[in-house]
Amino acid sequence: IPTQADGSDTTRMDWYDFERLQKMSLNQISLGLGYEATDNIHLGLGLSIYSGSSEELQIQDKVGYFDIIDQNEFIWSYDTMNTRYSGNADFSGTALKLGLILDYDHFRMGLSYTSKMDLTKDWSYEETLTYLQGDTLLASSTSTVEGQDVMTIPASYGGGVQLKPVEKFTFLLSYELHPYGDT
Repeated sequence: IPTQADGSDTTRMDWYDFERLQKMSLNQISLGLGYEATDNIHLGLGLSIYSGSSEELQIQDKVGYFDIIDQNEFIWSYDTMNTRYSGNADFSGTALKLGLILDYDHFRMGLSYTSKMDLTKDWSYEETLTYLQGDTLLASSTSTVEGQDVMTIPASYGGGVQLKPVEKFTFLLSYELHPYGDT
């Protein structure tokens, strides 16, 4: 909510009926290689390839707007501009994975690393704008809008320890760090 109007300016707040629908599929193919460097040291290398697509629909029907004026008085007006975006998008990305396992009789430790990944979205939408007065169509226009968005997913790390002091007892501890908040 805006601060109190003091008479020197006007603040406009738009009111929309907003809907969004996205139907998406995302596929992952993983390839991996393992190498036993010694009886106790194992190395891993992997590659994950992501691809997918989505059907998208976004509708913004403008209901009207409020103008807040002098001393928080307001005026209301109807505005019937409707905006519709519909189209498709394709997604792609690749991540490298590395792993290390140290394997001993009563102790095992593993470390993992997944590289950062740029998840790319190539999209194409049809934008339709319509202006109504009541139920009467005043104007309508349609155009194609296209673009590309890139979301960088940060690198992630993991580690784990297994202790087996006696044959019938195992203690496990693992930790993974996925800093998705840095995306």
